[in-house]
Amino acid sequence: MAFKIWQIGLHLQQQEAVAVAIVRGAKECFLQRWWRLPLENDIIKDGRIVDAQQLAKTLLPWSRELPQRHHIMLAFPASRTLQRSFPRPSMSLDEREQTAWLSGTMARELDMDPDSLRFDYSEDSLSPAYNVTAAQSKELATLLTLAERLRVHVSAITPDASALQRFLPFLPSHQQCLAWRDNEQWLWATRYRWGAQTGGGDD
Repeated sequence: MAFKIWQIGLHLQQQEAVAVAIVRGAKECFLQRWWRLPLENDIIKDGRIVDAQQLAKTLLPWSRELPQRHHIMLAFPASRTLQRSFPRPSMSLDEREQTAWLSGTMARELDMDPDSLRFDYSEDSLSPAYNVTAAQSKELATLLTLAERLRVHVSAITPDASALQRFLPFLPSHQQCLAWRDNEQWLWATRYRWGAQTGGGDD
């Protein structure tokens, strides 16, 4: 399976970077490698990259281990996202108009310049509304610049808590929420929502 594309999940946490690589077979996935890379203090603080140069220096040896054929799914801290729900407009909009409307609505809600935000949206499963997730453009740009320095191929940037939703089908039917924690935060997800809560550790 050496010729297959490695699909790699990379999660940048405050104290370490963790990554796992798999390849997909016809019916199942196969683990290739996993890594835990300690990070010095003050490289990442409260989910925000403070010292991008030192982070790149730390991750560079790791990136050189990767095969040329790889895709990285990069986790973005849920704590650095903004989530809102907006009722669907009464008028009919095509996809381009809908995107522009949501961009403007989100920017007005947050009192921010639309160009300073990047967002994604989905239709609400329970009501006639759109669920919108936004992040600051400059923080996403920092991640993309990091990827360029490491010469890695990023195929997706996803809020870390939302990734937990992929595991919900494997829970017993009476359990509808999944949570994970490290020393700084809790991440949680249900079928319809996800988020982060500060405070972790062993308390």
